[in-house]
Amino acid sequence: MTTLKRMAAVTLTVLAAWTPLRAQELEASAGGTAVVAAEQPADCEGGPIAVVAQFLGLAPEQVPLLVQALHDRQQTLAPILQGIAIREHRIGELIATGGNPAEIGVLVLQIHQLRQQAEAVQAAFLARVESLLNAEQRMRWQQVRLAARLQPVVPAFQALQML
Repeated sequence: MTTLKRMAAVTLTVLAAWTPLRAQELEASAGGTAVVAAEQPADCEGGPIAVVAQFLGLAPEQVPLLVQALHDRQQTLAPILQGIAIREHRIGELIATGGNPAEIGVLVLQIHQLRQQAEAVQAAFLARVESLLNAEQRMRWQQVRLAARLQPVVPAFQALQML
């Protein structure tokens, strides 16, 4: 019974740690890159890079710098996210077969370390993007970031017709 409790605790830990970067992991495991996807047309004319450039008012010389930053981030993140996916898969195999809890614990710790690396890469990317922007562009970017944080509550306000 103790082993079952340990496995349940490890499973809950894995699931709790799994969420933050899962969207990026899925993108990496699908074989696509963020830069390629960003350069392709999305739901908006010209694709996401064109929309971001237009909204922020990027000068023509800033766009290639943004594209390079996106490319560099993806190149750095890809092996990290692949390492996470491999370890998560192994944890699933171990849990399914009643594997060694110590091995599962080691994998969970490795995933945690890889997630910290991915977060550091993302933070460096955001700092790099911010350094490309002038004061007005930075203000617009901060507005978008705030809107993104508020997005989950918008449907509730819409349902109550408070917008």
